[in-house]
Amino acid sequence: MSKTDEKHGSQASADRSNLRRDMTILILVLSLAAIGYTGYFVLNRTGADLSAESTASAAGLERLDDIEQLIETGNHLMDAQRYPEAISNYSRVLEIDSTLVDVRVDRGSCYFATDQLGEALVDFEIALALQPDHAIARFNLGIVHGGLGNDSLMLHYWNEYLAIEPDSDLADRVRSFLKEHSPMRIDSADR
Repeated sequence: MSKTDEKHGSQASADRSNLRRDMTILILVLSLAAIGYTGYFVLNRTGADLSAESTASAAGLERLDDIEQLIETGNHLMDAQRYPEAISNYSRVLEIDSTLVDVRVDRGSCYFATDQLGEALVDFEIALALQPDHAIARFNLGIVHGGLGNDSLMLHYWNEYLAIEPDSDLADRVRSFLKEHSPMRIDSADR
């Protein structure tokens, strides 16, 4: 391997690492925006409060109010970056009603945050099977594929996101990511 090849390999590795970091931040920001960030609530509760609420809300899941409470607790756990516990709450909800697309997307986001890319991929794909026009699921699929090193699928899903949500708050940031990670940029950087 020549020094030029080593340099390009190191740069590609650094670019992929930076892309992964940027995508992790973006998926978490999206997830928080999608569920309505409740920073005051999270910052003023202890871990014991959240754990007790999680246990109490899981006790009687037959009623709609109980399911909604479990989702809310999962959202708060996700906001607090307690992803494994949030995954547990979301999984209980999906055992009762597997058609709740937003819960599946939130769980997929938590899987991504805990580096469980295969599980995240499955959740986002099921979400799209249930609701093909779910923009955030498409965007998140792009992030997961980017994390798996499949840049062409990452770009594909991000373009699909823009087709669905061209004027969203996130659209300009997605366009920036597309521009930054397009094959044209890579080719021109090598010259």
